[in-house]
Amino acid sequence: MKYDYINNSISFEDNGNIYNCHSYIPQSDFDEDNYGLLFLASPYFVAESDYYEVNLYRGKRKNRVGWIIPINLLCNTDIDYLSDLDDYLLKYADISLRKLLTFCIKKKLLNDLDFEITDILPDSVIIFIYNQDSLSLSEIDHVIPSLYDNGFYTFDDPLSANFGDLYSSQLKNREIKEAKSNGSLRKINLRLIHEKYHHLLFFKHLYSYILPNNTNPFFRYISLYQVIEILMSFAFDDIYFSVISSYNTGACTKTN
Repeated sequence: MKYDYINNSISFEDNGNIYNCHSYIPQSDFDEDNYGLLFLASPYFVAESDYYEVNLYRGKRKNRVGWIIPINLLCNTDIDYLSDLDDYLLKYADISLRKLLTFCIKKKLLNDLDFEITDILPDSVIIFIYNQDSLSLSEIDHVIPSLYDNGFYTFDDPLSANFGDLYSSQLKNREIKEAKSNGSLRKINLRLIHEKYHHLLFFKHLYSYILPNNTNPFFRYISLYQVIEILMSFAFDDIYFSVISSYNTGACTKTN
């Protein structure tokens, strides 16, 4: 899709109509095809200023993979405020807006010719925009548990999500507020699920569809304990096969 930046708007054509999405986010030179987008929501990060650089750990190696950006930031009209933001944040904000517009076009959500992105999508939406050279599309599901640990729920479709009833943990809320107030929360650090767990679709279903809106504490405890049992079973298998291998190679005997 070709987008033109004219008079604080992104202009584009679809089915013979010219649309204008109002935005003061400056144009970047990023290629939309090189970036992926994941829809998030959070009961803990609700302010326009809740934007964070995202790092991904692969073992001990850490790389920046993108930004978490509230959708309201994309509608900010304060030029002085925007000019003080990190250059990379603004570049990722621009590519986020273009990805959102492409999403709206594909879903046939456009009605008014002149609009803001929050006229179409809920203002509770948070965007995780990531560079696919650092985090591939095939790996994105593998960071969902880590996003959950950081206070973010994931959604495939923001229009069908129930943002009004997101589960909020008092302990997590207190931890995040303290981290914000003392300045220790500057970046979001993610980790991939170990490759041996990648086939477990249960994880995505649990973290994306079951936990966000279920407020029953007993049900949540039982659900999350299933994760512990799964991980324990893999740990047991690792230990078991390690002992068998050691025994077969003579590294250990029946007596030691």
